[in-house]
Amino acid sequence: WTSLSTAALHGHAHVVRQDTVNPALLFLGTESGLFVSLDSGKQWAQLKSGMPPVAVRDLAIHPREGDLLVATHGRGIYIFDDLTPLRSLTASVLASDAAFLPSRPSELVIPRAEQRFEGDTDWSGETLGESAVLCYYLKKRHVVGDLRVELLDAQGNLIMKLPASKRRGLNRVEWPMRLPGPKIPAAANLVQNLYTFVGPRAQAGEYTVRLVRNKDTYDTKLKLVPDPRSTHSAEDRAAQVALVNRLY
Repeated sequence: WTSLSTAALHGHAHVVRQDTVNPALLFLGTESGLFVSLDSGKQWAQLKSGMPPVAVRDLAIHPREGDLLVATHGRGIYIFDDLTPLRSLTASVLASDAAFLPSRPSELVIPRAEQRFEGDTDWSGETLGESAVLCYYLKKRHVVGDLRVELLDAQGNLIMKLPASKRRGLNRVEWPMRLPGPKIPAAANLVQNLYTFVGPRAQAGEYTVRLVRNKDTYDTKLKLVPDPRSTHSAEDRAAQVALVNRLY
């Protein structure tokens, strides 16, 4: 037996899980939080983004979604959505100055809502937002110069610029999968219309994402896929996009 304990760990261990895709990726639940290792346990780091230092009693990796399910002691369930970026965070990526990390395809989910009254069975939780998530790695915090994220369509046309995070380590940028809001006459601003703040939803397909870091550029692909529950054909969706863009 070889000890995998390091000075970075806190609290006695409750559960350890090996990733189902990358065998070098380990997750550890202790009495004092959730920890991750990218190199089979040689080094550990605590996952703190939205995760408090509570006792983690069980871990599971969703076989379809690739999410990490975290069960705490009497404090509910936490879900780290999409382990794809962590699975690809290799030593060569960590040694680079900047790099895009892959993400799973983003679904253009058909909006749905309901109103009901749960009574004592109400619960507090969040569902995934209607956004495509982009993930990139920075070896050092970006301090001097330009840093931005650009989104381009299949023809190479610039759709919009997204605000870029400059922190060291993993950075996540969300795109609501919509075009910018439509241009309206100035006088129309006197009447509040929330739908003027957002444009139509993007079309399913492949997009190019570009990270501009001073003189260096990094490109990756972003794939948008239709809602898997939808029964509409590709021709139906194309006709809808054409009509909406015409009105837009």
